[in-house]
Amino acid sequence: MQKDVLIELVANAQATLTLRIDPQAPFSDDELRLGEIHNFIYDSSPDDIDFNSLSEEIMSINSKYEDIPIQNSIWGLTLSGTKTHVKGFWS
Repeated sequence: MQKDVLIELVANAQATLTLRIDPQAPFSDDELRLGEIHNFIYDSSPDDIDFNSLSEEIMSINSKYEDIPIQNSIWGLTLSGTKTHVKGFWS
């Protein structure tokens, strides 16, 4: 059960960073670390995972980005109000 919680925590943190870091910029140290944590969680037996340590690290990384505004352009998509416009797909 704790492994499931960590999987959700790291996915949410990765999403938080993805929405707030320039998509054209190289991966930040925090993005790389979350990727390492993600892989470790999936590759490890629940008995080999220190839930408290990892959850604290994930939440610490996430907290650095929570107050940063969401980028207006993500993966080439332009976010405008509540609609996403992709040239050639929606107008």
